[in-house]
Amino acid sequence: MEVLLAQQTAADVITQFGEADISGWPFWQRGDAYFARGRAFALLDIGPEGEADLTRALDFTSDSRSLQKIRLTLGRHREETLKDDDAALAAYRSVFANREQIGGADEFGAVQAAARILARQKQFDDALATLSLIDTEQQRGVWRFSTLLARGDILLAAGRQDEAVALFQSVLKDSAAEPRFRQQAEQRLQQR
Repeated sequence: MEVLLAQQTAADVITQFGEADISGWPFWQRGDAYFARGRAFALLDIGPEGEADLTRALDFTSDSRSLQKIRLTLGRHREETLKDDDAALAAYRSVFANREQIGGADEFGAVQAAARILARQKQFDDALATLSLIDTEQQRGVWRFSTLLARGDILLAAGRQDEAVALFQSVLKDSAAEPRFRQQAEQRLQQR
């Protein structure tokens, strides 16, 4: 299944393994198998089956990094396919719950996703507080600038235009920002 997913053929995963009884597989393979098939269902926007397999994957996985990946995928599936923001938010929060410091890509992605949902729910202060878990003063690279842009988007949505403009201008002027982030900041300034 992993090979088929790597080849971007999620439909082939479902064709070959969609009806497989993974519960009969050796217990040490079940977590990975449920996760792989769940990802395939999620990629194909197949809701209930994806939810079921991703949830089962949690039951058969003990590695903390793998659990984060499963929870992040579950959150995305709930947000994008099932359109269940509350359930997605719970999954995203479980990725970074009880973390004193955010440091992995899955954690960064989950924090930004949780903030996006909170902003969509017009819980702007909670969204900004969630984003503040990423220390943009210490962080460098992609996660710094994507987080700054996300913060600016939330500030705009909250009606705090002056703060958002100042933030977008800071990204635009930052020579450490990749051109794509400076371009996105410029677009946001033009669209406001």
